[in-house]
Amino acid sequence: MKGESGVNKEDIQFLKDLQTQMQYENEHDYDSQASPRFWAIMDYRIVPTHPDYDMERTSYYHNDGDYTEFETTEELKDFIWSHYTDDYQEELIEMLKDENTTFEELWVFITECLNDDGYFNEVPVKEESFIAPNTMFLTKEEAQRHLKLNHYHYTPKAHTYAMTAWRAPKVERLMKIISTANWKELEIPETNGLSWEELQTLKESQGILERLAKDGNKEIYQSAAKCVENCVDRWETKP
Repeated sequence: MKGESGVNKEDIQFLKDLQTQMQYENEHDYDSQASPRFWAIMDYRIVPTHPDYDMERTSYYHNDGDYTEFETTEELKDFIWSHYTDDYQEELIEMLKDENTTFEELWVFITECLNDDGYFNEVPVKEESFIAPNTMFLTKEEAQRHLKLNHYHYTPKAHTYAMTAWRAPKVERLMKIISTANWKELEIPETNGLSWEELQTLKESQGILERLAKDGNKEIYQSAAKCVENCVDRWETKP
């Protein structure tokens, strides 16, 4: 049932619970971030970079439309066994069978002898952080829950990340209202099965009867009787 405010009991309880959590995090779990505060998901990805600046490693890969990166000698050997051993020389087979063949040795052979199409390549890369698109949460608790339930969309390193809505006065005001408002004032009283309209009729009757008791006015009494009669009629015809 919704009251005059347009919200029901579940809405009010939601606001109260949200307020409690926001107040707790504002005091105990705010990740050293100023208000108005919200949370997103930070994740990590590998991107190309300049070899003379912030390069962390070299990425070795094969790209013919399907991208395959090689991080170990075994990964590179397995790929060559699957795609390149049918038509190539004995030297290649020996390198693949030799347990002492290093990644560098095999890579040099591949780029010199098997790379006429240019599918094998290498590039300096680094890891960078980024804010995952379409993530925004009012509490850290909700962000953590989202990450737990949707971890398969992120890398294992992904985590919650607090941010400040800088110079956003409307956001700041909204956050303050949620955190400080007395939501109990919106609570809908128990009505013993009456609709909101019926409850309002009873309140009108109560007010009129109180005035009647005060000054004994006949006109007021008649108005009170009519209000009570309307309420009874609504109750009796209620499905």
